Amino acid sequence: MRALASLALWFAVLAAPAQAKGAALASHDLIFVQAQAGGHAGAFLVDTGAPVTVLDAAFAAQAGLRLGADQVLQGGGGARAGRIAEDVVLTAAGGPALRLDPAVADLSEVARGLGRPVAGILGGDYFAVQVVSLDYRTGEARFADPREFAPPPGAAPLIIRSTPYVHAVAEVGGRRAEGLFQIDSGSNLAAAFFTPYARRHFPGVRGAPGRSLGVAGPARSRLALMDRLELAGRRLEGLVADLANDTHPDDASPGYAGAIGGGAFAGRVLHLDYSRQRMWLD
Repeated sequence: MRALASLALWFAVLAAPAQAKGAALASHDLIFVQAQAGGHAGAFLVDTGAPVTVLDAAFAAQAGLRLGADQVLQGGGGARAGRIAEDVVLTAAGGPALRLDPAVADLSEVARGLGRPVAGILGGDYFAVQVVSLDYRTGEARFADPREFAPPPGAAPLIIRSTPYVHAVAEVGGRRAEGLFQIDSGSNLAAAFFTPYARRHFPGVRGAPGRSLGVAGPARSRLALMDRLELAGRRLEGLVADLANDTHPDDASPGYAGAIGGGAFAGRVLHLDYSRQRMWLD
């Protein structure tokens, strides 16, 4: 079984249309880039929470890609049937051309939820040897060779398996708790706490019921205002978190606390150095 992306969207924010911003297309604290796969171009979500790149089934058919084995793909909302596209050259705008075996799945429900076309989801197999910079001020993504610059002295250590994880401290309802969080740019939530972690550390906090949209379909959520989130030497305040996220990534450790998404980085630039396993914020 190959894990798919953990895209999470509040239905309440889906009314706003996507706007073009430079080389990328920003929508609901998500960042898109133009990319080519098999010589066919489209808009791809930049999703650090996805261990592998995923192509929309219709896009893959239009590009004439060769499909291999069937796969069951696990992601937000449950499981979805998919295939593997073999030996695909994929190039994101401003990034290198890499030869990958991406997953292929029907992303039409995600596209309808976003109100915009989604040709694919750019995942960890594409990021693995790069420095990925996500500018939540402009909606741009940049991909750099790690030899071009070094992380600043205060950069926080990352744990990178298939996806990146960072230690952070969350405070909700006056209670503080540390945890290991996935950095998930495929989610527009500031934070999505794994349900056992939220029950253990924030048992008295009540959240408002809501719904989220994952690659495998809709799911219920429980939203609450956080006091603050501390990571990479920054104190982030006024953020909203989901207290009931039942998705457990395949590469997560037993101490998994949840995911930190694009909503946490509004007005900032997130840098992820995959080769040296460091992250920092500007």
